Amino acid sequence: MDNDTMLDLAAVIRGAAYPLTGAAADYDRLLDQIGGAARRLELSLGGDALSPFAEAMTGAMAAVDALSAEIEQGYKTPLR
Repeated sequence: MDNDTMLDLAAVIRGAAYPLTGAAADYDRLLDQIGGAARRLELSLGGDALSPFAEAMTGAMAAVDALSAEIEQGYKTPLR
């Protein structure tokens, strides 16, 4: 196992520990960084197939979209 890739992923995740406020682009960039670091770790551990992390993120998108729609419908004022 490549200890540097494990430490890289840990550093990316530690850097992500801030309040959930900000632009959507910031979250997209953060998820890309986490996904990239997770994939590097998967590859260093011998994973040469599809990324389990990427598959989980793809599968979660439907749930995120449904939650977003539910929250937006519950607002009493229009969202900007």
